[in-house]
Amino acid sequence: MTSIEPPLNFGLVSPGVYRSGFPGRHNLSFLQRLGLRTLVRLVDCDYHHAVSEWIDENGVRVLSFGMTMNQEPFVGLDSATLLAALSAIQQPELRPLLVHGLRGQQATGVLVGCLRRQQRWLLTAIFDEYRRYASSAASVLDLQMIELLDASAQRRPPQPLQMPFQAPASVLPPPPPVPDGTSVAAPHGSIEAGVSRIGDEGARAAGRPAPAVHSGLHTTTEGTSGSNRGPTRLF
Repeated sequence: MTSIEPPLNFGLVSPGVYRSGFPGRHNLSFLQRLGLRTLVRLVDCDYHHAVSEWIDENGVRVLSFGMTMNQEPFVGLDSATLLAALSAIQQPELRPLLVHGLRGQQATGVLVGCLRRQQRWLLTAIFDEYRRYASSAASVLDLQMIELLDASAQRRPPQPLQMPFQAPASVLPPPPPVPDGTSVAAPHGSIEAGVSRIGDEGARAAGRPAPAVHSGLHTTTEGTSGSNRGPTRLF
């Protein structure tokens, strides 16, 4: 009886998308039942000759993305390669597909984590899934890459260079010219208009003439006996 054994760390990511470690010849019966169209390989390793024959016989397409693991302090996973693999696993015409690394832990976990970001998963749920598959191989650098990678960059067109904003020389049009000899009334709400209004109301209440208002905020008031008083500064 033929044994049916899934690859290491096998799991369902989403409809038509599976993940696992590197498939071997003892996994072929299981893979055959999945009806795979595509293998997304994240490591630069060759398949066993029996697996290669199965790929050729079933017309399975192989997409290779050699992804290095995040290793402190100087080795990091290439974001451009990661985005290319992320775009590939989202193509409906390639499904059903199996994405795999060597053990289905770090590289596979980062790729699936970035897919979860686009699926609007919470970071806590994404990190829990990553740790469940990565086990003791879990890396803080992997979690940082999942959190900080801008996956929308694969769809965003290049933005034009933004020049600094320069305000126009004059925001408002200049006021119209005033002909010589024409008096201009103080606008409603100005200081001169307010002083004139207060003076008029006070004069009417006391039975005296209204004070004259000048632009320098000096007033000249004539007393009831006809004598002139000196200028009085209101402010």
